[in-house]
Amino acid sequence: MIDVEFDERSGGIVHLLTAEERIPGDELLGVGSYAVVVTTPR
Repeated sequence: MIDVEFDERSGGIVHLLTAEERIPGDELLGVGSYAVVVTTPR
């Protein structure tokens, strides 16, 4: 994870940014001390 893009109005997560891709925020399942868990692409 490099950064997180937030919706300015709702505060919701729009994208999770990594060095390799932009992951849609609705694929986020959880965040912990050592990991970010997302669903696999469909």
